[in-house]
Amino acid sequence: MLNYIKFSAPLLFFILLSSACGIFGPVEKPDYGDGEDEPKRQEWERPTRTDGIVEKIDTVEWNVVGEKEVEEPEEKEPDEEEETNIVKIDTTGAAEVAVIEEEKMLRNHYTVAIMLPFLGNQFTSFGPIPNKSKRALEFYEGVKMAMNELQGMGVPMTIYVFDTQYDENVVKGLLNSSALYNADLIIGPVNKENCQLVADFSRKNNKVMVSPYNYLASITEQNPFYLQANPSTQMQFVRILEYVQKNFGTTGIATVLYPANKTAIKSRVEEIQLASMIVNQSGSATMREYQFDVSAAQMSPMNVKEFLVAGQDNVVIIPSRDPGFVAYAMRELSPYRTSHRITVIGLPQWEDQKFEKMDYNYYENMNLLIGSESYINKENPDVRSFMSRYAGEYGTSPTENVYKGYDMMLYFGQMLGEFGIYFPSFLAKNPGDGLHTKFNFQPVYGVGSAGPEGKPVIKRFENNHINILQFSEFRFQRVNYAN
Repeated sequence: MLNYIKFSAPLLFFILLSSACGIFGPVEKPDYGDGEDEPKRQEWERPTRTDGIVEKIDTVEWNVVGEKEVEEPEEKEPDEEEETNIVKIDTTGAAEVAVIEEEKMLRNHYTVAIMLPFLGNQFTSFGPIPNKSKRALEFYEGVKMAMNELQGMGVPMTIYVFDTQYDENVVKGLLNSSALYNADLIIGPVNKENCQLVADFSRKNNKVMVSPYNYLASITEQNPFYLQANPSTQMQFVRILEYVQKNFGTTGIATVLYPANKTAIKSRVEEIQLASMIVNQSGSATMREYQFDVSAAQMSPMNVKEFLVAGQDNVVIIPSRDPGFVAYAMRELSPYRTSHRITVIGLPQWEDQKFEKMDYNYYENMNLLIGSESYINKENPDVRSFMSRYAGEYGTSPTENVYKGYDMMLYFGQMLGEFGIYFPSFLAKNPGDGLHTKFNFQPVYGVGSAGPEGKPVIKRFENNHINILQFSEFRFQRVNYAN
């Protein structure tokens, strides 16, 4: 069976030129809506169908489609609204899955829609590639690499690629297209508002949707078709606190240390407290909180003895993305690192170039741990093989976004081919190993929720795997190999 690639000419030219120009270098990750005015981390070390070019290909049909011309609105970045509706998640699991039954529904052919902000409307043949297009382009290249493998596995698919342009009106228009309505799997979009629009569409139309970047827990409710690839803040800290408890026997004398007078950080602290309640099986907050105003440090320095206990393990969580606050806190804690056996838990953003001026001796000396949705071990033979194949295809090294596109398309493509269009009911029993992370999707249930026939109602499926990284020998290294 032969299928064909059909592209819209402007977006095709945009993608080809992007590859030719070698734009696939590290790109700063945005904040997807959790509050603070600070960027996400970078890699450490770092629908109107149109006619166009047609090329033969076996078993896979690619359709890169654009949208009708629309007035270009003011550009919208991924929002920085703080997470609000915080709900304690139930991680105990359940034997039955509401709404989606554990029954294979296979098809002879599957349709996948990729919805990402390529921002082709901002591209001209005489100008540079927009920086904000890089994430989508890199992810797209990873998807293409995975499709080559899925083709060899005999999974017949048609792929539609949509440019969302970070625009809600564009996304609303795309959701009225036959390609989206007929899709068996939707991957994307990126920012909060667009994710909410597509999640609502997926729930109403029983379409499986993968959110590849957003980690907010409030995107959708009672939606067993919504798959969250990035673990939520609460899940990140559940896993890292479980690791600390397992390795230290307890979470020790735990304190959350954070900047005063910053309302955006408060919900993150609440998420950490809820994570601690889950790990310690407690009905109330178990961690002490200590706020400090760095601007008043000269007049009133931080007194770490107010929350440290000598002779015991002290776990200090610093959920701040402000390098100035982190540097000050680490400097004040450093003299007590041995006598008070301090372990510091930070955020994945501490890998950022924004933190490159940090004195890494602080990281090294205080047993620093962070949880990350991504870790690429370049000594891994599978990673090295992929790097070689990608370099042979594109003449450059793959970025983190390339790995994400590859891993997600390969994993979900295999699930689709093996279990059919309602594969989420099989996710919990079929974890996967990617190159940048592991996939361990589990249902999240609302506390007290009940579905038809007494079955629990699923809020969403969420990847429960976190790569726990420890700063050792002046670099971050993964320490949780087994899970």
